[in-house]
Amino acid sequence: MSELDSDSIFAFDDWRLIPAQRQLLDPDGKPATLRAKVFDLLLYLVQERGRVVEKTELMQALWPNAVVEENNLNQAISALRQVLGETAQAPRYVATVTGRGYQFVGDVRVLDARPAATPRQPGSSMPMRIALFASALAVVIALAFFWSRAGDAPESSGTPVIEQFSDLAPILVTDFPGSQTEPTLSPDGTMIAWISDLSGTPQIWVKNLQAGDPIQITDGPYAASSPTWTPDNSYIVYARKGPDGRGIFRVGSLGTPEPQRIIQWGLDPSFSLKSNAFVFSTGYDIYKSSGDGKEYRKIDAVPIGGGFASRSAALSPDGTQVAFIHADEGPLGNLWVAPVEGGEAHQLTSFTLEDGFVVDSPAWTPDGRNIVYSVGGRGGGSRLWQIAVDSGEAEPLTAGAGNPDQPIVSADGQRLVYTDTRPTWRITRVSLEDGKRSTLYETRNIAVLPLASPDRKELVFFSMLPSGAQVFTIDTDGRDLKQLTFDEPGMNTLPFWASDGRSIFYHRDRSLHRLFRDEGRDDKVLDDFHWSSRTWALAHGERLYFHEFDKAEGSQRAVILDLETGEEATLPIMLVAAEWSAAGDELLGFVRGDGIYICNVGALQCSPVVNAGEIVRGLRPKWSPDERQIYYLRHSEKGECCTLWGINRDGTDNRELVALPGYELKNSYFGVDHEGMIFYNHPDRSTAEIWLAAVE
Repeated sequence: MSELDSDSIFAFDDWRLIPAQRQLLDPDGKPATLRAKVFDLLLYLVQERGRVVEKTELMQALWPNAVVEENNLNQAISALRQVLGETAQAPRYVATVTGRGYQFVGDVRVLDARPAATPRQPGSSMPMRIALFASALAVVIALAFFWSRAGDAPESSGTPVIEQFSDLAPILVTDFPGSQTEPTLSPDGTMIAWISDLSGTPQIWVKNLQAGDPIQITDGPYAASSPTWTPDNSYIVYARKGPDGRGIFRVGSLGTPEPQRIIQWGLDPSFSLKSNAFVFSTGYDIYKSSGDGKEYRKIDAVPIGGGFASRSAALSPDGTQVAFIHADEGPLGNLWVAPVEGGEAHQLTSFTLEDGFVVDSPAWTPDGRNIVYSVGGRGGGSRLWQIAVDSGEAEPLTAGAGNPDQPIVSADGQRLVYTDTRPTWRITRVSLEDGKRSTLYETRNIAVLPLASPDRKELVFFSMLPSGAQVFTIDTDGRDLKQLTFDEPGMNTLPFWASDGRSIFYHRDRSLHRLFRDEGRDDKVLDDFHWSSRTWALAHGERLYFHEFDKAEGSQRAVILDLETGEEATLPIMLVAAEWSAAGDELLGFVRGDGIYICNVGALQCSPVVNAGEIVRGLRPKWSPDERQIYYLRHSEKGECCTLWGINRDGTDNRELVALPGYELKNSYFGVDHEGMIFYNHPDRSTAEIWLAAVE
């Protein structure tokens, strides 16, 4: 690193790297946003251009006084490539030398003169203030112009916003404290509603886009979610837990009439843009309902399946089709469309882990020809896409940094709103004695499904890196993070332990593999083992328990397979999120819509856990270390997810133990370690904001 002359400037193509000012100027002469370590990484590689820099050398240079894992370097490399607009597969500047490190391969020139675009010098504060004032004034004028026109555009007039989205400057709608999610536009385009946690419990807020402050229209101890407007603008329909369970409610668009329950049980309601009907889910099946909730029926064309896809759905403007996410090739699924009456569902997108994955919440355009949806990337972040329902032709609507999700298109096609946040993923450890929490692991990459080893001293999970899905282990004290798979693009997901703790099973592409950690051997165990066909797998000895789905027959079963003999047995019920007992003679799990069960594997008989004469209703139960108790999840009294409960296996002493803040059923998992501490993974979305783009 001999070129640290304060006047030196490194130029590669039209980029300018200025060490003295710690700036990287992009080809337009604008400062690029780089974290400190990412800037240091770029500077080191540029100064050492022409040679391969070993990973250990880079880690020592960037973190000289700390012990860090290689994943820190991987994340810095990924962030640098994102700024430079390249990928590992097609590098322009930073090349990966497999098994060794990285090399800067761009043509670097060392300049002595400073470029014209330099930061302001002392004494130039007044021009800068004038520029900032002019910029702020422009924003105010733009907002005023937009609000003055909100709701004026006639139906289907002008160019739909999504056709020229790249030319628009989105406006921040929710510049308020707290997390703002799940936006929805009124059909006439004058109002916006969303979910905010500002009051402590997630509730519905609305704002007139022309003027005025936001107002809270629901309150009380129960959390609201998934607001959606009725076509006549008069009501907002939403999901909420009440004293007698979770259901679908409606409330006047300004808070009156007061909330009224219209469907006894349901999640994720979503109205059609044009017809007086909406769809909702039970977490598994999808239903279509009349606008008042009095008549509804299951949509039979929606296929069954495993995986972890959200069942949030969207009804087409004419009410004849439903768009939804189905777990097939992607870890959270792909976008599908099904007719409401008769017919068969068909798949619209074909993302794999190499490409990304459809995240959630599809939205129809008002002409019913296109669907807008969010696609997550391998290394984090997401983009909005649009796909034509008839042709299947898709195109990205957004690019670059950010995490746009939950898109909604207005009824006139002139406005698009969405949530934008970049969550931090954490694995947290909680004491049942005093509720104290500590962070075991934190990353910007998606990190999911942590499972404890048989001795409960290690966790295995998979994470979405720029190189794809990779398997990791970490000790339950947060030390010794190890990456176990390294192929690019990685397709390694859903890991689980062998009962001896010496090997780990995991899904790789469309097969089940077994990795022997001490030997470094990786064996293929079963072909055709994929979350679209076989999921919720776990092992004890040479026996596997898993769910098997037959798409052709539309059937499913819970299978126990002996890997040595090939013999199969079928449990009488579908235990979800099951866990073997230490002796391997029992399975503990829950049945969707029913409750918690314990199954005798030898007898193939299952019995519910009963408290006070009723089946205990809970989610994802786990054995305590001595297996005398069962820990399980329930929604809190406010309807928020989730609180941890404990009950003796004989059904006695059923009680709430501790809240798990931030826990999300779709993205989170929990377990118990060797000290009886609870661990769980969860995304922190506290920085969520809502943005709006509109055609002028």
